Amino acid sequence: MISLELIWNVFWGLMGLCVVLMGLVLLQKKRHQKHTAHRLAVQNYVYDRYIEGHSVHQRFKPHDIFDSYVHLCEQVHLSAEAKQRFLDDVTPHHWFRYLKRQARAWRPFNRQRAAVYLGYLDREEAVDLLLERLKKERHEVVFFYVVNALKHRLSADVLALILTRLPRFSDTMIQRLTTLMLNQTLDIEPVFEQLKDASHPQIILFFITYTKRYPSQTLLRYVRTQFIHFDERYLKTLHPMHHTIRLRAARVLVYLNCDLLYEPHYLTHKDPELLALIYEVHLTREDALTFYLDCVSSTAHTRVLIQALERLFKRQKSLLEEALKRLEDPSLSSAKRRVLTLSLANSLDTILFRTLSNPQGSLFTILMTLLNEKQYTPFVRFLNHNKNPRYDFELINFFKGVLPQHEGLAEELSIYGKESVLVALGLTRQLPLKRTAHTPERERDKLRFLRRFGVFALVLFPLMFLFELFLRGFEGLSWSWLALYVLRVNLYIVSYYVVVNLIYLVLIYWSHQTANNQLRRWRLKQPSLLYEDRLLPAVSILAPAYNEALSIVDSVQSLLNLTFPRYEVVVINDGSTDATLKTLIDHFELTRFPYTHENQLSTQAILAVYKTPKIPNLMVVDKRNGGKADALNVGINVASYDHVCGIDADSVLESDALLKMLSTVLDGQDALALGGHIHPSNGSHVSRGVLEQRGLGRLPIERYQTLEYVRAFTTGRLGWSKLNSLLIISGAFGLFKKVPLIQAGGYMTRSSALKKDTVGEDMELVVRMRKEAFKRKEKHRVLYVYHAGCHTQVPDTWRALLKQRNRWHRGLIDILSYHKDMSFNPRYRGVGLLAFPYFIIFEMVGPLLEFQAYVFLLLAFFLGILAPQYFLAFFTATVALGMVVSLYSLLLLEKDQIHFSVKDTARLLGYAVLENFGYRQLMSLYRVRGYLSALKETHEWGEQTRRGFK
Repeated sequence: MISLELIWNVFWGLMGLCVVLMGLVLLQKKRHQKHTAHRLAVQNYVYDRYIEGHSVHQRFKPHDIFDSYVHLCEQVHLSAEAKQRFLDDVTPHHWFRYLKRQARAWRPFNRQRAAVYLGYLDREEAVDLLLERLKKERHEVVFFYVVNALKHRLSADVLALILTRLPRFSDTMIQRLTTLMLNQTLDIEPVFEQLKDASHPQIILFFITYTKRYPSQTLLRYVRTQFIHFDERYLKTLHPMHHTIRLRAARVLVYLNCDLLYEPHYLTHKDPELLALIYEVHLTREDALTFYLDCVSSTAHTRVLIQALERLFKRQKSLLEEALKRLEDPSLSSAKRRVLTLSLANSLDTILFRTLSNPQGSLFTILMTLLNEKQYTPFVRFLNHNKNPRYDFELINFFKGVLPQHEGLAEELSIYGKESVLVALGLTRQLPLKRTAHTPERERDKLRFLRRFGVFALVLFPLMFLFELFLRGFEGLSWSWLALYVLRVNLYIVSYYVVVNLIYLVLIYWSHQTANNQLRRWRLKQPSLLYEDRLLPAVSILAPAYNEALSIVDSVQSLLNLTFPRYEVVVINDGSTDATLKTLIDHFELTRFPYTHENQLSTQAILAVYKTPKIPNLMVVDKRNGGKADALNVGINVASYDHVCGIDADSVLESDALLKMLSTVLDGQDALALGGHIHPSNGSHVSRGVLEQRGLGRLPIERYQTLEYVRAFTTGRLGWSKLNSLLIISGAFGLFKKVPLIQAGGYMTRSSALKKDTVGEDMELVVRMRKEAFKRKEKHRVLYVYHAGCHTQVPDTWRALLKQRNRWHRGLIDILSYHKDMSFNPRYRGVGLLAFPYFIIFEMVGPLLEFQAYVFLLLAFFLGILAPQYFLAFFTATVALGMVVSLYSLLLLEKDQIHFSVKDTARLLGYAVLENFGYRQLMSLYRVRGYLSALKETHEWGEQTRRGFK
């Protein structure tokens, strides 16, 4: 046994380190305040010197002045005199010489930073340095920043040089580079003459896309040729790049109204996506309605044709009358009648007025066709908004006759119809049904997995003790062995805690490096770069909501106030039984409208879709209750963009959170999934969806959780992200690529193809997406962006918190058992060899070992054999090391900005000590309970009650 003196020395050393960390946390706030004041003084100096033209004494470092000058250039347009004055100040200074050295440095980041600064120097020598870097640079991120620095100086020769170097880089970076160049006004003809015979797909895509923005006859002929060529190649090879080129070329031809796509043989094309574009060419024809009806017999893609007719009627409303006359023609074939009728669903008001005016007319069959196709929404909308009593009476009589054959219509009317209609039809008001609780079949593999590791946790210490006895020479059992066994188990447990906290300290080391790297790269990204048209990918933000009436408006407002170039907000009401849906409709003045989409993932049924022209990027989807994962799958189905961001409906994003998160694609980190930092919002002030003041919850339970969130996100996830072994993206704020997400099967639900529910759907999805990527042998990353913040409510009662932790642990067990084939498997690299073993041993089985630790500690105490060194070693390994981890997490949290006031920070420092005496033991105990619940298969997950923002 280690001597008591050595343990005391280690203990007091750790206590001293804790005191130092506490002082550093508080001093860091003072440093932030000084830095803010200093930055303001530098900005004032730069403004006075280069905007006002005053002769001001220079007393700041050149680096600070340069940063402020860059910031000023982003905010205002500087005159030539102001720029020259700045050049005169900078050129003779060693700072410019320093930039020249950095432009040739061996570290990529140094060259990247030098390129950013040189781009703001309107000087021939700076341009020459950038051109030299353009010719030699091999690092794609640095090359991108060099191109950005030269984007306003792109001559034909420079552009040709950039295009010829494109094949060296990844497809994602090529896309960013071409987008950047396309956003500039260029003389493309000389470049085109040089590279028109180039065969690289990305160069071809560049010229095709450029044609749409700056068309010419020469480029149009080029696009025609490329479309024909790649259409033929794709039909033979099905190569995805060929598919991209021909679709891009087709869109350009449609946009420029090219006659190529008028050729008859394209009307029978097998690709529905291309066929939709071909149909779009014919929208301007005088006989467009006749043309589309003639295509009914020649195409198998009826849905595409219906969508083309819908666009036609929206564009030429006068054709509605002609369409109705054609429907009255008895010679019209049944196939054409069905297609035409379905395409008129959005114009049902006109049809109903005509039909109800002449009930005996042939248009009566239109209504029956729509009902048979389950197009109920237009009927309900008409009844709710009709002001003519005669039409109301006629339609109600019509519904009385058809309701027995159409249960879905009766259900929609019961949910969405106005009261007078329900009374007239004899229907009663219904709330959207909540999904019936489902008890899954016994999962034998999962139970075997749990029993195996449960037995492992119980026999581990006895086996270690027996092995130690064997080494010592075992002669027989005696009561003295019992006392020795109790003491040795305490020593084993001390070793376990030392290992756990050492792992945390290693993760902290990696977290510190990752945080520095992310912050440095973020500071180089200026608004002029981030807001380049279509440079950053567009995002569909998915917000599932179940009984969130108290906070839903604030959450949606915060999403609509984000500073991000292109995004849409999709709120999915998961069959709420409170006023969530009504609150949204009333506040945002939403109206219901028919909506069709392709169900790429199986989900519970959509009941209605709401939008408003006042906020075109807001959509509310009402669906049957199916759980959060099912609601997210619905959002993925209706999402318009290639990236989807799932958040909780009670979450409030910081205004630049999405910008910080997706700006990482400019660093060459095109991740499969990205996660942000989750902050408890309890105690913060949120007004109309905007976080106006950060705060700390007033209840101890809220403060303990705040400290837990800081520790888990700031150290754990940052470290695992650095090791490319991150398994968790929080459901409160996570962003995914849509295509691989769908390929993996979406979120796990019983409604999906996976036929299984899980409470840890966010972690399970990340694990499954990574698993599929490894199987496809694709290089990929899952990133955590620590300075992209999201604020969400945490439980404020012990009952809700303990239910949550029980639920979380059972979800973790469910995921680890479902994907147990990944653990210790070198095929999955760091995920299989590092992350899975850690989560199994220390997160899943760890609580069982920790529970034994306290049992044996108490047993040793009551037997009177608890030596001081054993207790002190235990205390040092659990409390002292744990405090170091918590305090360093607080220090890392405020590395870039102040999150809490001095008073709140002091409280958190106190709770970093107090949590070790009761709170952490209680959480560990409830994780043990979660393990036992999983063994019993208790499937009552529990629900969290929200109080709303304040």
